[in-house]
Amino acid sequence: MNNNSTNMIDIFQKNSPFAIVITNYEGVIEVVNDKAEAMFGYGSQELRGKTIEVLVPKSQRENHIKHRSMNKSKSYTRTMGLGLDLRGLRKNGEEFPVEIGLHANHNKDQIISYIIDITKRKQIEQHQLNHFEIEKKGMDQELKLAHKVQVDLLPKDIPKIPGWSFAVNWVPAEEVSGDFYDLVQSKVNYVDLVIADVSDKGVPAALYMAFLSTLLRKSINGNSSLVKVIQSNNKLMCLESSQNMLVSLILTRLNTVTGEISYVNAGHNQPLVYSSSRDQISRLNNSNMMLGLDPHATFKQYDYMINPGDFILFYTDGVTEAWNDQKLFFGDDLFQQVLSNYRHDDPEIIVNGIFKAICEFTAPSIPSDDITIMIAKRL
Repeated sequence: MNNNSTNMIDIFQKNSPFAIVITNYEGVIEVVNDKAEAMFGYGSQELRGKTIEVLVPKSQRENHIKHRSMNKSKSYTRTMGLGLDLRGLRKNGEEFPVEIGLHANHNKDQIISYIIDITKRKQIEQHQLNHFEIEKKGMDQELKLAHKVQVDLLPKDIPKIPGWSFAVNWVPAEEVSGDFYDLVQSKVNYVDLVIADVSDKGVPAALYMAFLSTLLRKSINGNSSLVKVIQSNNKLMCLESSQNMLVSLILTRLNTVTGEISYVNAGHNQPLVYSSSRDQISRLNNSNMMLGLDPHATFKQYDYMINPGDFILFYTDGVTEAWNDQKLFFGDDLFQQVLSNYRHDDPEIIVNGIFKAICEFTAPSIPSDDITIMIAKRL
């Protein structure tokens, strides 16, 4: 290095905004600037001849010694211990957070350390983190409250009707869910079953589902036709929804004496039915438009007979669209295979068995979407 270069380094040391400590390859301090003196509380004469570890807390000295033995082989300027929590040690014993840049000066067999005290930055970061934690706790409390409100909107009890068995498994992916179900004994010998799914997720979907469930319960009664219930709710949803949320839904009316069901499918997953006489699982393929798209949409009602030993299964898309780490979906084929394995079991065992199969499929991850499965079986 020529004299001009040496003079430039000397000028930089005096005028640098950084604290500078220069050592030889063995880590013995040779030069410190006034910023380093102010930062660490030592005079330059006190530091010269000591190893640089005097400025490092005891807990980090061993690693520091190992690290600096590699410094002389790298001539470029770089950050020391990137990603690590580096700390300096003042003369009075106070530790403080630092960032360090290193440069090997091979012409003088020296290591130049550029040191920044980042105490204020850390304080600001901690303040922001504390603020975030406070906000997060508030949001967590709000989510827990929203979850409680949503659970309170679900049926408290599953109907117990001679000759029939019902079961539901409702599993939100988060604190709140966009899925909804209901079982309402609208009049003697009739049960109305509802399953629905809002196209959005999280809190907005949950709030909208609470709105929809309230509308449905007010409009469902044993004397209302299913088509009229769906049409009136669709109009209200189209008028009231400012976020263009769509809902898929099936409203089913079950005659518990004859086994006849009437249903309106508004764009929802087609239910599966098991026929015990044929030992066969099939789909009810009839469907209509989703709710919330068109206030003038028309809807059709369809009928089906549930015979003794048969069951009907309703579900949301979180079942078939559950995916694993290989980005494979649970899918319709596996779903029906699992259902077939449980087809002779009680409804409670069926819904729990399907959910268990989904969890095994997605493991080690957990299902990422809300899951609802509902079964009505005639005994």
